[in-house]
Amino acid sequence: MNNGRRYLPEVKEKAVILRRKNGLSHREISKKLGISVGTAFLWTRGISLTAKQKEALTDRADKSYVVRNHEKMARVGCANLLKYRSIPTNQELILRIKRFNKKHGRIPLKREFNSTYILYLKRFGGWNNAVRIAGFNPNPVFFAKKFIALDGHVCDSFAEKIIDD
Repeated sequence: MNNGRRYLPEVKEKAVILRRKNGLSHREISKKLGISVGTAFLWTRGISLTAKQKEALTDRADKSYVVRNHEKMARVGCANLLKYRSIPTNQELILRIKRFNKKHGRIPLKREFNSTYILYLKRFGGWNNAVRIAGFNPNPVFFAKKFIALDGHVCDSFAEKIIDD
């Protein structure tokens, strides 16, 4: 929409003054004057900043970085704290399965314990082993029923058995 927009010469002069005297960044100039960052860059291309201005610019940039990424850093910090959580014992893991069964009236699926599934795998050799140790029969494996045809051949499905017979 702003293609070919023309600005008054005073706006360009203000941009040059903001860069030269105040040492503002191109982004700060564009926000103050309502121009694009590219336009601010083109207008102030040959202006070099003093050491003090560069230092002030760096200080402002660091503060804005912290404000923008505060939420991200908080998430990373929480993720790092997970390393220091206490590791549950085998009895606690089995107790979790029993509590789930008592609360929901069924055996839990391993995907319902996805945060600690690896612990069950390492400690008990698999999810079904942990369920057996907890005193339950594991959930049946779907589509794993094998059918035997009349000729003694083991079929993967009922449809294959019908075709073989």
